[in-house]
Amino acid sequence: MDRLDYIISGGVGATLSSSGKKIAIKRFEELIKKDPPEMTPGAEEAITILSRHFKLGIISDTGIISGTEIRKLFKRFRLLRSFSATIFSDETGICKPKGEVFALALRHLGVRAGEALHVGDLLRTDVAGAKTAGMKTAWLKVREPDAENVSPDYTIASIGELLTVPEIRKML
Repeated sequence: MDRLDYIISGGVGATLSSSGKKIAIKRFEELIKKDPPEMTPGAEEAITILSRHFKLGIISDTGIISGTEIRKLFKRFRLLRSFSATIFSDETGICKPKGEVFALALRHLGVRAGEALHVGDLLRTDVAGAKTAGMKTAWLKVREPDAENVSPDYTIASIGELLTVPEIRKML
């Protein structure tokens, strides 16, 4: 619900009651079920290829859509089986950039930080948090930078571009 508060207050300067938040979250979840987002072109192929060679995980700060509903969406896309770990803030109570969430994902995947590449679309939380945790990073640049002085190891415009990252390509 913290994310919903952030969106509502930052976007329109309003607040919602506790019951209003529950209704809004329920409506978002109904919308996702009724009219799910379309998969980004190339994402399914890239995830399928990567999952054959690497352990993949999801770390997501939820707030509008629950981890349970996100898993259902990934299952609907036939991609859930590609992920060995799914870590959602509504279930763990831990949000990025806190190091604990990255450590939890690494434990679930059974890999060390230096062996992992974290892909995220926010410099402030994804890239900064993963770097602090000792991971390599790829920034999925789908919006303008949200932090200064945060440098990812790689910048990509789509998930499909992960297949062109030299360290990944040589292992495929």
